[in-house]
Order: sequence, then C-alpha cells, then structure tokens
Amino acid sequence: MRHLLPRLPRRWLLWLFVLLLPVDVYALDITEASLDGVDLTPHLHVVRDAEGEMEAREVRTLALSQAPFSVQRGLLNLGYNDAVWWLGFELHNPTQGLRRLLVSVDFPHHDNLTLYQFDAENLVRRQQGGDDLPFANRAIPYRYFSFLVELPPGAQQQYLLRVQSHDSLQLPLRLWDLPRFTDHGFSEQYLLGLYYGVMLVMLFYNLIIYYRLKVGIYLLYSGYIGSLLLVQLCMDGLAFQYLWPDYPEASNRLTLFFIYLTGAASIGFSRLFLATRAHLPRFDRLLLLVYVLNLALAGAALLTGHPLLSPLAGASAAADALLLFVTGLFSLRVGAAWARYYLIAWGAFLIGTFLVAGKAMGLLPSMLLTHYGMHFGSALEVVLFSLGLAERINAMRREKEQAQLALMESKQEALELQQRLTHAYQRFVPQEFLELLEKRSILDVGLGDQVQREMTILFSDIRSFTSLSERMTPEENFRFINDYLAAVGPLVRRHGGYIDKFIGDAVMALFSRSAYESVNAAIAMFETLREERDKGRFGEVPLEIGVGINTGSMMLGTLGEHDRMEGTVISDAVNLAARLEGLTKFYGTPLLISEHTLAALAGDERLHTRFIDRVRVKGKARAVEIYEVCDAEPEAVCQRKMARADAYRRAWTLYRGGEYLAAEVAFRAIRDPNREDRAVEVFIERCRQAQLLGDGWEMDGELMVD
Repeated sequence: MRHLLPRLPRRWLLWLFVLLLPVDVYALDITEASLDGVDLTPHLHVVRDAEGEMEAREVRTLALSQAPFSVQRGLLNLGYNDAVWWLGFELHNPTQGLRRLLVSVDFPHHDNLTLYQFDAENLVRRQQGGDDLPFANRAIPYRYFSFLVELPPGAQQQYLLRVQSHDSLQLPLRLWDLPRFTDHGFSEQYLLGLYYGVMLVMLFYNLIIYYRLKVGIYLLYSGYIGSLLLVQLCMDGLAFQYLWPDYPEASNRLTLFFIYLTGAASIGFSRLFLATRAHLPRFDRLLLLVYVLNLALAGAALLTGHPLLSPLAGASAAADALLLFVTGLFSLRVGAAWARYYLIAWGAFLIGTFLVAGKAMGLLPSMLLTHYGMHFGSALEVVLFSLGLAERINAMRREKEQAQLALMESKQEALELQQRLTHAYQRFVPQEFLELLEKRSILDVGLGDQVQREMTILFSDIRSFTSLSERMTPEENFRFINDYLAAVGPLVRRHGGYIDKFIGDAVMALFSRSAYESVNAAIAMFETLREERDKGRFGEVPLEIGVGINTGSMMLGTLGEHDRMEGTVISDAVNLAARLEGLTKFYGTPLLISEHTLAALAGDERLHTRFIDRVRVKGKARAVEIYEVCDAEPEAVCQRKMARADAYRRAWTLYRGGEYLAAEVAFRAIRDPNREDRAVEVFIERCRQAQLLGDGWEMDGELMVD
C-alpha cells in the first residue's frame, strides 16, 4: 500500500475503514447450488474517496491488492456524508457451469450507484443505478437496486460498487440466484401487500367513522394514517416504483415531505387524542411549536429539497417520537384513561423501530420480525390507536350521555318549574287572554297590546253580599267567596270561556266562541249552586246570584304602566252587561241577556227566553231590549213563565203605548198567585204610578239605568 501513496494527488484523501476484524478470504467461492441472499458485508473492501475523483481502476488496484477488512457485526452503514464510497469484493466460480447471479442493495434511497465488473485484466461490464435516474432505467424492475452478474466456469472476478448519496448510506449487499431472488420478491410482495392492506383498511375505517359521526379527530387520525402510509411507501421504494417513476427529483423531495408531514400529523392527532390543551397546557404549547416546525420543514422539503433536510428528518422523527411518548406518560399521570392505549400503540411502533435498528447494528439476528419490524410496529400502532380512539370516543360519549342525562333531569326540573310557573301565571293571566292577543307567552305581552273582537261578556254577582258579609268574620268571608268561586269558575272554562277578573264577589267572564256557551255556562252556574245549597256547602247562608250577559265588539288588551299592568276589556258592551246583572234583582229574575245576545243565539230553540223590558243606559240615546232566560229557573217556574210570555209582551206593548189602565188589567191577568214573577209586579206598580201622576209620569216605556 505504501508504494501507491506517492502516486496519488494529495487532494485525494483515501481512507481504508477497518470496521472490525480481518478475514482470511480474498474471494467468495460460489459453490452452493442455490444462493439465497448471501450477505456480502464480511467480504467487502471499503474505500472513502473524499473528493470523488478516483477512477475504478485506481480503486481496484488500491483496494483489492491486499486482504479485505470485513464488517462482521450488522449491516454496513456509513451515515450521512458527501464523499464517494467504493465497495470492492471478489467472486470465484469453481464449478464447471455458468453462474447467473444478482447483487442487490437492499436500501432504496441512494442517489448514484455504479457496479464495475473486472476479470483478471480488463473491465468487463459497467452497470448504473440510483434514484437520481428514472425507474425505467433499472435492469431489474424492483424496488431495491439490483445488478445482474455472470460468472463463467472457473472464473474469478472483481467488483467495485461506487456509491454516492445525500441520504443515509446504508449498504446491505446480498448475492442471489435468480430463481431464489424471484421467490424472495414474491414473498416480500405478499407481506407488504398484507401490511398495506391493513393500513388501507384502517384508513377507510376511520374515514367512514368520521363520515358517520362527524367527529374531527377521526379525520385528523385518517390524515395521520395516510401520511404514515405514504412515508412507508417511500421508504420501501414502492412510491418511486408505482406512483412517480419518471420523476426522481420529486421522489426525493416527496419522501422528506411526507416524513415531516407525518410528524406534524402525529403531533396534531396526539394533541386532540390526549386533550393536552385541557390536561397538559405547557406540553400543549410545546407540541404546537413542534407541530408548526414540522409543517415548515415539510414545506421547505417540498420546495427546496435541501440536502441538510435529509439527515435532519431522522433526528426530527426521533425527537417527535420521544416527545410524544413523554407526553403520553404525563397524560396517564394526570388521569387520562385512554392514554394507556396511546402509550401501548406508540410503544409498539418504537419497538418495531428498535428491532430494525438492532438488526442493522448487529445486535439482533436478521429474521422476519427484525427485517419488517417497522411494518409490524406501525400496523399494530394504527390498530391500537383505532381501538384507543374508539375507547376515547366511547368514554366521551358516556360522559356526554351522563351530562345529557343530568341536563335532561335539570331540564325536566326546569320544565316542571316552568309548567308550575305557567300554571301559576295562568291563574293571574288566562291562557285564553294570550291566545286572543296572539301571544305565545306572558313574556311576549307588552303594555298597550290590544285586539278588537266580537265577544260575549258575562257578569255575575252575589245578591245582598254586603249584608251577608257583615255576619261573617274576614276569614269566613274569604272562605265563603273562595268556595263560591271554586264552584262557578270551572263551569266558565268548561263552556269555552275564561274569567277575566274577580271583582270581590263578582265574576267577569269572556266567551269568544259563541253566545250560546256563555248562556249555558250561566245556566250551569245556577244548577250547580242549587245542588251545592242542597248539600249544605254554604251552610246557613242564603246564597243567591244574578247574571247579566251581553254580546258586542270589545277592545281586549293591557292597561297600566310599565311596572304594573293588567289585561282587561273596554267597551260599552261591558257596561251594559254589568247593568243587566244589576237589573236581575230589580226584575226578580236570575239571568238577563240583551237583544244583541239574543240575536247571536239566532233563535236557538234549545233555550227558553222571554222579553222583559226596554232599558236605556244613561248617556246613551238608544234603548236596548232585555230578555229573561227562563232555563236558569227551576223547570216548573220556567214552564209557567213561558206559558205567559206572549200575554206579558202584549201587556208591555199596551204600557209602551201609554194605555196604563189596560196594561195594568193585562198584567194583573197574568199575575202569579204566589207573586213569583217579579217583572209582572214591577209593571203593575208602574201602571198604577202612571195613572196617579198622569201627565207628571216621566217614563216613556223605557227604564233609565245609571
């Protein structure tokens, strides 16, 4: 070796790397009938050409003129550097037959590879490869770099592999028989197909769940699976083979892009999965910073493809993995139950990575598990993450269901309270009042809200209540009135009306649907009171009431001021109804209605009405006919009154015409022996007064009422 050094320019820095112990073989004898991926690493001569200016013949003379230095532990990994590396080895065919072999470099990311084949004197063959060339340039269409080698019978040939790359210089060289290599390729395709099948199933599974549940974390997790899938395709050389075979420069950039993108996706998913913003705010800020950094590096890799981004990718991935594992530990510590799934899943991926690294370092034997450790680890990670995500969603759903149950119970309590409040409000502001105002609730009612409607109004009052109340204590008064109102109030509602207000012992009720219902309500009130009196509900109190009913156009709305208002009706029709109730005692009849109500009844034959008189409210020019509804009386009394109804009307007509003597005679003719028809007695007295006063009689047949 010394005699060669003076011949070399000093700018050539030639290093012979002794990686472990020397072996005593110069050439590998190809004696086996079948070569199944024989590891060439122990038989390699390794030369570093720092300037990259050496020729193959010079390296052959330098490297192969002495015993090789072998790597006896692990795979040859020269790291990241810009130097050119030469790997030399010799093959000897001691057999009598031609051996057609294949040399493979089982790492798909080398920029330039050139295999030189020498016999004893000359360069026999030169083959090129590398991912700087389109995939179609490869002699063997395979994801790894492969070179065909032919050894004639008894021949011994030397080989130099020139390697230059910006990626990691992992150089696992193997020697194959073509049939064994083909079988090996089929086996790999089966395993890789199984792996990618699992990944695709998990990807679509999570996308379907996102589509059905619309939960954002499933979409983010699907993005993580997709980016991890693309990274593995790039690392296995399949992306360059099948996705972009004609774009070597894009292939190198996209590999780095997907590595950084996967880092960002894993961090984004982990932040949501572990809820770090809520449970670990400091870690969350750090994760967010690393997330943004990964995205920036991904953009830089895609746009620039700078050589420094390649070694940085490995360091970034290792840092991301460590950071996320520590985050999972702290999440478990603060009580995030689903963090255990996270740690197990992430641990599976890290174990797979350690298996591959252990094989590369010679710490673990080369076997299926160590060769495909990252595949097994990432597939298991994706499945476990899916289970953990399902558990997390189920836990969140249980918490949500519990919260919803508590909310439903709270809403139920609130609803019950609202119903109680609504019922309480209805006792002060009837629902019918709100409906007439076309308001949904009392909250919508404002001062001055009003509507004009045709309605029937009912006034009822206890006769001689003042004298009755004087005989009772205040407590007895309230109890008496409430007992009375409790008896008549439901009757009003049952017949389609509502009580607008209580005025002491008086009741003012409104009926918006029909006048018939108001009259029927009044009749029911009299019947009920007779039944209650018979049962002794009101004790010894002689309870009698009078009811006046009128129909007309009314203004219904709210009166008052901003902090105190009430609902009411305003109309002359209301005033007339109140006057009719007052006249019931005067005419000795329990129920009086106006001509307007009679017209609204439209001659309903179910009711028995009798004309009583014409009255004119003070201040009004027009008098109104009033009628007695005999159905409010006991049936026998009603029949007697109706039997004299026509005669009564004729007698009143005589009185109206000023024929007071004839009218008195006519009224006396229909006079009841028991004098239970008070209206007849009223007109007999009027006729007598008119005859006594003569021209001084001021009544013109109409009663004036205040």
